[in-house]
Amino acid sequence: IGTPAYPSTGNVVGGSGNLFQVPLVASVGWGMEFDDLSFLVSGGVGVQWTTLRADGISSAANPERIMSFDSSTANMRYELGLELGYRVTDRFTLGGYLRWSTTSPVDFGSASIDPSDVAVPFPAGSLPPGSTPPPYALQTGDVKADWIRTVAFGFSARIEF
Repeated sequence: IGTPAYPSTGNVVGGSGNLFQVPLVASVGWGMEFDDLSFLVSGGVGVQWTTLRADGISSAANPERIMSFDSSTANMRYELGLELGYRVTDRFTLGGYLRWSTTSPVDFGSASIDPSDVAVPFPAGSLPPGSTPPPYALQTGDVKADWIRTVAFGFSARIEF
């Protein structure tokens, strides 16, 4: 009713938890070989399942509002990669890679707010005349991330059959 007790925009701060990402990407690559060295450039498109499990998060604009998340979403994923390899034997190559990926915008949904953490009065004039305000204002909008970007470094081992 009326103006929300808290805005749903702004950065979030604090808290702890985990952000899990499970990608499934179809990639194509182009490579070159120079004696025992190989170089590969790849790119791909797919889907990424993202799960956010976190608590103790607050809004930068309203640090007394404590929120938690337990949500999952699926989004498009785009990936670019570089790989450098060294052929150890005719059928075995060791190497290293760098992969950059990003997702389409992610919507984590509404946060859960623990009413025992904070008592928030409703703004003056936001309730109908004669009504009794509840002890807590538990309003939150959808929390969205424009993009989730990831950079991965790693080692690779390739066995040719």
